[in-house]
Amino acid sequence: MGALTTGQHDLLKALNLLSLSLVLADRTVRSDIELYAACAGTEEDGHPIYDTRRLAEDGPEEEDLLRVQWAMAYIDARGDVFPWRMKRYIDAPYLVRFEDREPG
Repeated sequence: MGALTTGQHDLLKALNLLSLSLVLADRTVRSDIELYAACAGTEEDGHPIYDTRRLAEDGPEEEDLLRVQWAMAYIDARGDVFPWRMKRYIDAPYLVRFEDREPG
């Protein structure tokens, strides 16, 4: 097999960038909700409940609210790949909490 063409090299660079992007997004997506969404209380087991319609701090930070919405959409799109689950409330799907998965 010979040397890579410029097009093949560019494709490999793009695939590497995409792979790195997924790793970074997977590792930070939960914290985007935990940091930016308002805490609406806690469950009996101590898990915080986040209101994804409101920000943790008052202010017109539209970008921060978008960050929360993008994080929720990303978690939904990635599916069951995380070592935790985002749980929504049936009667209030904008309220979420996180549960760590049991090992095994």
